Order: sequence, then structure tokens, then C-alpha cells
Amino acid sequence: MAHLMSVSLQVRPPCSNGRVALYWTEIVHGPLAGIGYECRVHSGVAGWTVGECKTGWVS
Repeated sequence: MAHLMSVSLQVRPPCSNGRVALYWTEIVHGPLAGIGYECRVHSGVAGWTVGECKTGWVS
């Protein structure tokens, strides 16, 4: 029996104050749940660099 799996990706618009921006992404693996990432990026001399990222569940 074949299992059908749907995968969807959602990227929300970033929220920024000019020095720090937050990015959110969500990947849903099937009908019930998935994983999400929230990353904070910082503006500096080298441009935008990734600071810290957190993971969480999406349902």
C-alpha cells in the first residue's frame, strides 16, 4: 500500500528594526504536524549574519 505524504513550506515575511530581523519558516510533513524555525539575523559590517535559531513543532 502506498502512503501519500503532503509537504508544505511557509515562509512568513521578516520582522525587522533595521539592526535585527526575525525570520520564520514552517514545514508541514503530512496532515497533522511539522517543524518550524525562528531565526534571528543581525546587521553588521559583514552584512546580515545569522545569530540564533530556535526550532519548534507546527500543528
